Amino acid sequence: MSDKFELTDTSIEFLGIKLFQIRALKSFGSVEKGELGGYIEKLENISMSGNAWVYGNARVYGDARVSGNALVYGDAWVYGNARVYGNAWVYGDAWVYGDAKATKRVLNINYQTYNITVTDKHIRIGCQQHEISTWFKFTDSEISAMDGGALEWWQKWKPILKAILE
Repeated sequence: MSDKFELTDTSIEFLGIKLFQIRALKSFGSVEKGELGGYIEKLENISMSGNAWVYGNARVYGDARVSGNALVYGDAWVYGNARVYGNAWVYGDAWVYGDAKATKRVLNINYQTYNITVTDKHIRIGCQQHEISTWFKFTDSEISAMDGGALEWWQKWKPILKAILE
């Protein structure tokens, strides 16, 4: 299999990690040969097969991997051992990290107090990430202990998130 992209000499220092901008070596999917992409730490962060791509200011690093027809763009970060694959789209200010796996579009809501990112199995609200089912089982005292205004915020947003996810 021939390589579909390369690391360029253009790099940024991000959280103490050197990330390289990528360039397409051939046309695939909606990417044109010569097109510049986002920033990755190493070639292994994006599969050479399929139409996976990282655009713009998006960053993929650590042992994270983007494959299949997945797209990462905007100011999104994918890192740790996260896997973004299938037809997933990760965009905006979304963060997919740890052992998270995203196979669909990742929902990102930036509104008021806390940013919300929803993947296939997890919701990250502010700095708290838990499985979707776990969020809806938390007691008021557990939510309140997460942050000063968390309970009032959660009481407003819980039914909205439930409706979106159904």
